[in-house]
Amino acid sequence: MYLTEARPRWPDVHNAAARLRHDLGIRSGTWVDAIDTLGRDGAAVAVMITAEREARNEIRLTAGAYYAGMVARAKRGELDLQKSLWGFRTERMAAH
Repeated sequence: MYLTEARPRWPDVHNAAARLRHDLGIRSGTWVDAIDTLGRDGAAVAVMITAEREARNEIRLTAGAYYAGMVARAKRGELDLQKSLWGFRTERMAAH
């Protein structure tokens, strides 16, 4: 729904994440902070992870609070985006 290209490039992903973050209720200031902390690619991936967790009902408060927590962990050097992505992939492969 957010990515309309069959083979999206990073600019497409960045634009999709910017729209998705709005729909998830992630504040503009948090988004800018994420870009400063994680870079555009990392901030976009973190939005996608937040959306997946929200879809699974794994977020206790709000998606915005979850995302802000991810940014805070990144600032402390405690965030591992690759681990989250591989976790999703491993779950999907185990289900098939």
